Amino acid sequence: MEKYEMQELVGYGGCGKVYRAWDKEKKQMVAIKIAHLTVDDGIPDTALREISLLQSLSDSIYVVRLLNVDYSEANGKRHLCLVLENMDIDLKKYIDSRTRMSNVPIIPPSDVKTSVSNRDLKPENILMDISRGILKIADFGLGRTITTPEDYSPEVVTLWYRALRCFLIFPIQPEWTCGLLDAFLKMLQYNPTNRISAAMALEHPYFDNLDKSEY
Repeated sequence: MEKYEMQELVGYGGCGKVYRAWDKEKKQMVAIKIAHLTVDDGIPDTALREISLLQSLSDSIYVVRLLNVDYSEANGKRHLCLVLENMDIDLKKYIDSRTRMSNVPIIPPSDVKTSVSNRDLKPENILMDISRGILKIADFGLGRTITTPEDYSPEVVTLWYRALRCFLIFPIQPEWTCGLLDAFLKMLQYNPTNRISAAMALEHPYFDNLDKSEY
């Protein structure tokens, strides 16, 4: 790891901390995700999964590129280091900065032809290349390759971004799907003046059997 000059901490990934660093050999900025290795457990499953999936998605310009995998040992501690391409900012920080949202680029739908599911897609895991106007998906530590239809655990996604159906005790009826989608789109409006209230959302027929006396 002597070839890298560590800069600031920029975030946390599924298997460790992420730092911005200067590659002294290639004269470029990179991001380094550092996973701590233990004697008993060895390399974390999340790190192995992320390396494998990033390699399989290396041809996509909408996925953060894995540049190298390195190993470091210092002060009796061992680390696996994933060297990734450096990105400007994640989508959450971009939104929080109150930059004009009209300038946010989008990922073309044509790119959604992969058999890989990230399973933890959230603003913090969507990174921006501002100069090229591209969003890239990062952090595949919880990702899976979807080969055959099967039930996948709903517990892996960050709680705040978990699908609503994972919390509900009664199933979604097919005839309600379009109405629910319309309601959710109104709830997800960035401008609060265009966003419906919780009380208005509860008027949807999907919640007719819900005891609303407590809300």
